[in-house]
Amino acid sequence: MSGEEEILPKMSEDCAQVLESVISALKNPLPYNQSKARLFLDVLYQKKCKEALAWIHEKYVTHPAILVQKIAKRALELHNRL
Repeated sequence: MSGEEEILPKMSEDCAQVLESVISALKNPLPYNQSKARLFLDVLYQKKCKEALAWIHEKYVTHPAILVQKIAKRALELHNRL
């Protein structure tokens, strides 16, 4: 799994950095990291990172962990507001 390379959509450097933080938080199942991921979603929304929010939803909506699925659904909600 560590050999997998994430293929990210084209976006600004700001959005890419925040997206990487979301991915890092989602890879660690601790509740603290799930909370960090939610906060980073808000940052993506504030920066109007529509591509990043859509990518998170697409990538994680079918994740086996329910908390991660909820974060993916939240990303879609924020994406649809932009």
